[in-house]
Amino acid sequence: MNIFKRLFCKHAFGMYQWHFSHGWDGTEPRYIEGIQKCMLCGKKRYFWVERNSSEEKMIMDKFSRFYKD
Repeated sequence: MNIFKRLFCKHAFGMYQWHFSHGWDGTEPRYIEGIQKCMLCGKKRYFWVERNSSEEKMIMDKFSRFYKD
């Protein structure tokens, strides 16, 4: 990948992958972590979502086919 293309990209991130996690040792409450990928240059960005936030609700409603609360 051309380094200048990635440096000067106007990143347009879209949802690439997400899943539920309980932290690295499995003792934390369930939360969402995921990856967003730029559709223009391919750069990936990792993110974590706070529990019971509007962002968590949006991800569950828009991207989950199987989740029922």
